[in-house]
Formats: sequence, structure tokens, C-alpha cells
Amino acid sequence: MVVPADQWCITNGYATSFDDMGRTRYVPDYEAALQENAEIRSLIGSLGNMMSSYDFPLKNLEAELKRLNNDEAELSLIVGKATGAEVVESPVDRLRRSAKCDIIIDVAYTSFRNGPYSKVVFNITAIDAYSSMEVAACPPVETEMVAASMEKLLDRAVQDVKETFCSKIQSYFEDTYNNGRNARILLKRFDSCPYDFEDDVVYNGKDAELGEVIQQWFYDNCVGGQFSLGNATANTMDFSPARIPVRGKDLSDNEVAIDAAAFVRPLSRLLSRTYNMDVKVYPKGLGEVWLILGEK
Repeated sequence: MVVPADQWCITNGYATSFDDMGRTRYVPDYEAALQENAEIRSLIGSLGNMMSSYDFPLKNLEAELKRLNNDEAELSLIVGKATGAEVVESPVDRLRRSAKCDIIIDVAYTSFRNGPYSKVVFNITAIDAYSSMEVAACPPVETEMVAASMEKLLDRAVQDVKETFCSKIQSYFEDTYNNGRNARILLKRFDSCPYDFEDDVVYNGKDAELGEVIQQWFYDNCVGGQFSLGNATANTMDFSPARIPVRGKDLSDNEVAIDAAAFVRPLSRLLSRTYNMDVKVYPKGLGEVWLILGEK
């Protein structure tokens, strides 16, 4: 999905501000940008054509925003029969309903005019939606023409970067399918949990620490056993990055695309059944999930 970069939205007045403990923060208003700025609509259209020509399908930002707005309108009409209670939805819930994309393409540009000359400086960056890592970027592209519209200049800029940019995207997909996606799995524990990660348990007839059991599961299930264990204490284990498979099995044993939450559910069930503890699976996005041991 192509989106205007946060800084472009803020600079051009397409963002709402709020106070966060004395610090002003901004939330991009994509809907306003698409409704009021013909240039960004044209740019997103040019990028859609570019990606389609390389067989990279894009989700349409405007269509997804309309879908989310329609969902919110329907949710506002649903009330409980007995009390008239409304459906509760937090910002996290709304994000979970948003489009699931492998890559978010951030675009920004600055335009200049000097007499008959028009100039644009164009920036494009692709971000892995699972890990938030940069997967493709091009140096800023400067395009200058006489008596040209901004739409034409932006389309030329897209043409100038398409070969290099799409080649990097292709390399990203090849690496993903060969080596798995980068994901973050964070394990924590409630203070009511009967175990911490340094406690001794029995696994396959052998004595081991609970943390060792969990590491073994990652060795067995990450693509090629590839993961990094960062912060590891009695109360926390942070696997980041962990290379998770692109596809897995659903409950009917069909092969399906999976995200980080789907990847760790077998680990949740293993801990629950083997050590009689509840495990809360808390998705933080496509590529990040928290497992909190002890309760749901």
C-alpha cells in the first residue's frame, strides 16, 4: 500500500495534533490528503501503475479508508438488546481491522517553481509491515521541466526510480520466501504465573529451564532455526528478529498465509498443555506479538 509520508502530511497540513504529556504529536490524515490534494492522488496512481507493471499488486489506500469508515458507521449502530450497550473499539482494535499489507510504501515530495521552470524532489521508501525495517529506498530524485504540471513531474520521477526500486522489492520478496519474514515475539509473565523463565521444568524427559524449552521451540519452528534472542531475564524473553514462515496450516490443515500471532499459537498451546498455564496472545501488528504467561 502506498501512503503519504508522515512528514509530508504534517508539512502540508494533512495531520491532526494531540498533546501527549506536554509533547505535541501528529496523526496523518490520509483521507483529507486524498480528498484535497490532486497531486498526491496522481502520484499514488502512477505508483500503482508502476507496481502493477512488475506484478506487485497494491491495496488501494482510498478504498481501504472507505472500508474502515463504513465499518465504524455499522459498529455505531450495533447496540445490546438488554441495555443498549455500544460496541467498544479501541484504537488498537481499529488498527487490527486495517489492511494487511506486506509492504508500506512511504512517498513524499517537495515542489519548486522558478519562472517557467517547475521542479520536484521526490522521495520513496518501502517498509516491511511485519518488522518495520526498510527494505527498499532510492536517493531523492530531482526532476525539472519547463511549463510542466506537478502531476507530470511526479510521474517522470516515478519512471526514473521504478527499475531500481522494483528490483529491490523483488529481492526483498525472494529473501522472504527463502528465509522467512522478520518478526518480533516478546514473552512476558504475569506476577500470578507459577513459573518464570529460569525455573526448572521437564521437557521430553529431560531437565531444562523454561526459557531453554522456549528457545528449543524457536529452533524447531523458525525458518532454518534463525532467530536472535535479545533481552532475556527471568521475566522477559525478546526474540527479535525471528524468521517466521510465510505460510502455515489452519485448523482444517489447509495451507494459508500466517502472521506472527498465528506462528506462535502452537507455542502457546504447548506451554498451556505441558505446564498447565494460561497464555495470553496479544498481537501488536502483523509482525509483532506478545505472549504473556500466567493468565488470559
